[in-house]
Amino acid sequence: MQPTMSNVSYESTSKPVVKCRCGIPAALKTSMTEANTGRRFLTCKFYNPKTGMRGCNYFKWVDELLNETGLLKFEIEVQKRSLERLENKYDELSLAVALLKENEKKFSGFLKVIFLLFIFLIYKFLM
Repeated sequence: MQPTMSNVSYESTSKPVVKCRCGIPAALKTSMTEANTGRRFLTCKFYNPKTGMRGCNYFKWVDELLNETGLLKFEIEVQKRSLERLENKYDELSLAVALLKENEKKFSGFLKVIFLLFIFLIYKFLM
């Protein structure tokens, strides 16, 4: 069964859900073979490597599915927008830090003046 947008749906979490031929969400697994170590794939939930039972025999590499359905391009766009928002937030926070440092310098100078005035008043009071 070739994956198409018809067997890729979205749940309330807005994450794509791929269903196998049994009509249930496919299980996400990670390959441990020498040729594909760490590569993620979707398979029927009834697949059992110990018994060799493969359920409906549904199998698809995740990277291939993402390319075929256009979800990879969509995810890239989502990540770009997220990066833009983070960069904007970083710029805002950098400006806020700069303003706080400037205010700290002004306040520090103000405190020095108040301290010197306080010392002067004590000196005048004691004299």
